[in-house]
Amino acid sequence: MKKTITSILFSLFFVNLIAQCNLNMTVSVDATGNIVTTNNSIGADPSSYHWYAYNLTVNPWIAEHHETSNTMSYAPLNIGNYLICLIATESGTNNACDSICEPLTYSQSMMNMQNTSGIDELFDKKDIIIYPNPSKGILNIIDSEITNANEFEIVDLIGNQYNVACLINNSSIEIEVSSLPKGIYFIVLTKTKQTLKFIVN
Repeated sequence: MKKTITSILFSLFFVNLIAQCNLNMTVSVDATGNIVTTNNSIGADPSSYHWYAYNLTVNPWIAEHHETSNTMSYAPLNIGNYLICLIATESGTNNACDSICEPLTYSQSMMNMQNTSGIDELFDKKDIIIYPNPSKGILNIIDSEITNANEFEIVDLIGNQYNVACLINNSSIEIEVSSLPKGIYFIVLTKTKQTLKFIVN
């Protein structure tokens, strides 16, 4: 009898442990080119959630993005294969259910959605034209209000400023971006504080 009760208690504990171990997520790419995730976990009882976007194209793999939240929205810096992982830092002693990952191939067309979706959101001046975007050589900007190189800055996603060669001729500006590492950058107009996103590929 004692053995039977012990077996029942152990079974209930084991079932309860398994019930807590149910991490679940969905991963997709939205219309703006962002990788978006939803945490559908049930009963895992985590004290916090961590999202990681691992870039598998490089060796060794790197965590290109980390976010501590219930969901994630991230615009990748590169095309290629990614591994999107949800990691649960659980309370108590339950360590049996701590991570789940899903592969995702981020294509050039998805990267291009970042560019096209961001232009109208970042500024509403209709006389600014930037091309080609993405670029790996010369970036052309048409803006009648820029007359010298002191009227704009080039910064990356974390605010680092870059000095690049440029040629200004009336309302046309040619910027040499081949020296910049691949990634997402912003041209900040110092007069109006308007911002224009471009990609170096």
